[in-house]
Amino acid sequence: MENYKRDSFRYVWDSPDAFLADVLAVSNPSSRHDAGWVGETYAQTLERTKFGNLDLIPKAEALLSQIEAELDNESPDWTYQVAGSYPDIPAFLSGDPECMRARLVRPNEKAPVRVFVCTTSSAGVSADILLKRGIVALALVMQLVKQGRPIELWTFTKLDGNAKHNGSTCLMVRMPTAPVDMARIAHCLSACSFDRTLAMSFGYAKTGFCGGWASERDVRKLVNASPSDIVLGEAHYTDELITQPVKWIQKQLAKLNEQ
Repeated sequence: MENYKRDSFRYVWDSPDAFLADVLAVSNPSSRHDAGWVGETYAQTLERTKFGNLDLIPKAEALLSQIEAELDNESPDWTYQVAGSYPDIPAFLSGDPECMRARLVRPNEKAPVRVFVCTTSSAGVSADILLKRGIVALALVMQLVKQGRPIELWTFTKLDGNAKHNGSTCLMVRMPTAPVDMARIAHCLSACSFDRTLAMSFGYAKTGFCGGWASERDVRKLVNASPSDIVLGEAHYTDELITQPVKWIQKQLAKLNEQ
């Protein structure tokens, strides 16, 4: 069963589950999987695409802790609940069931944010570099969620589309943000197996991909992005979000605050 929607050279899935189902239906990703190249086993790729990777979230939180003091945000609101970040000791000792302090995220009235993250890179970019890049993108998403900003998040893969290397293929997968599944998002943004094992297998089997870049170089056109959307193009060693991650996140938040 085809779970994608076709629009010109774009293949669009509503979830990682739908994407994975189609990849497995039309190809054999295990035959193209190289654990040394993608940084994990094939079994891990399947499991993490289905259930996510919680181990990556503390790394993104550590990055956010470096910049939270500098971000121009209002002081957070806190409320008493059954579960929360830390206990109110007097309330706990008195037997109050709502003795935990929890951060209250209020709905943000600003316009929803659309973020597109290209997971494709040249073969020479290591899995470790792509992992660091993905964690920075994850940190930005986590900050937007923390601010209560409505968010629409997509990954996309940028591939050629025929044997002459002059076509374009764009595989777009919508990430689960309603509700937010941070573990799944963490894996799909950070693990190059999502691109090099799964997306490329689909491309080889279905779109005419034969190992090259999409001929359409304008990534905003590839994903049909508006001027206000955040679009992260293909990965390079010199990406500011790799070399200066705190500065990059601050710049993205500053742009959004102007909208």
